[in-house]
Amino acid sequence: MKLLHNIAIQAILLALATPAWAQDKTVFITTEEDYKPKEKARFVDEIGTFTQIVGSAPYIINPNYGNDHTFYDADGDGEDDGDNQFIPDGISFHAGAGFDADEIFGVGLFTGIDWNETGKLWSVPIYASAVLKPQLSDDFGLLFQAGLGWTLAIGRGDLSGLYQKYRIGYLDSDGYGIFAEVNGYGFKWRSDTQFATFNLGVSLYMPE
Repeated sequence: MKLLHNIAIQAILLALATPAWAQDKTVFITTEEDYKPKEKARFVDEIGTFTQIVGSAPYIINPNYGNDHTFYDADGDGEDDGDNQFIPDGISFHAGAGFDADEIFGVGLFTGIDWNETGKLWSVPIYASAVLKPQLSDDFGLLFQAGLGWTLAIGRGDLSGLYQKYRIGYLDSDGYGIFAEVNGYGFKWRSDTQFATFNLGVSLYMPE
């Protein structure tokens, strides 16, 4: 009887302990809807195209700056009266298209025509250009652009040279902007130094 009594007590204790052990167990149930693979970070989110149209004018130091009257050349044409220290010395139109990444960095091919009044020189540059457009806000961004190619002087025999362009400016949210740039033409023209210009202009950058 004593043996049966001990067995009965142990059975009762075991039955009471079983629910307590079961409560410590945690069951995880997963479904396909709960599982979402982590997306890998990409260096570039979107590749697009762009078109850019540019107009500018080269500027030089006014040789008549400080004089209080108008000068006339042999043809009777009036020159600047000297009020402005810098004066325009020609005109330039360029256009190009290419590819850009996230509308921030782009590369493209450009061409155009340049007219320099003092040098009586027309030239046609063809060049590749890299564009960087960091955004400072939703409405404002900077413009950095560099170009490298070749330029040919029109009507000047085989006069040509390595063309270089370095531009800095800003763009608004619609792609309109202003800039300053330096252009090197890679050849000498009416001086002992290589022909170069400093330009101020406007730009329209159109991503697609």
